Amino acid sequence: MKSKLVQGMAAAAMVTMLSGAMAFGQTLRPARFGRGMYGGGSLWGFAHRLNLTDAQRSQMKQIMQQERPTIKPLMQQLSQSHQQLTQLELSGTFDENAVRNLASQQAQTMTELTVERARLASQMFNLLTPDQKTQLNQMIAERQQRRQQFHQRMQQQQQQQNATPPSQ
Repeated sequence: MKSKLVQGMAAAAMVTMLSGAMAFGQTLRPARFGRGMYGGGSLWGFAHRLNLTDAQRSQMKQIMQQERPTIKPLMQQLSQSHQQLTQLELSGTFDENAVRNLASQQAQTMTELTVERARLASQMFNLLTPDQKTQLNQMIAERQQRRQQFHQRMQQQQQQQNATPPSQ
């Protein structure tokens, strides 16, 4: 039961996180797409710091425009299934089969979005110069280190809260 709850919460968190990426369907700005989607997308969030040439920016925009017809419907499907899940949650009765069907749909949509994100990232990464690739890899490593430090601080705070007896 607990693992199902955790899985459901994880799925809901992913859907919530991805709902911010809906902006991709309305814009072609890489930073906006990357910030909300898949936890920050390696290239997307750093593109502005890589000193891209006009040609690189143009090629990246073209790649995104080519992929937009594939990504937009997936984002719409995810949004619709999230709305349906919310309606089920608020209906007052629990329909496990309906929730499982929606979760399965969301998982399939997430799989397709993950493949598309990887395709886009790969195509764009290949547009970078060797120096830009090195710089990007360094930025990613720094970001991962900051995240790890953040999670360690959160764990320490949680341990301190659990060790401190409640005041009366």
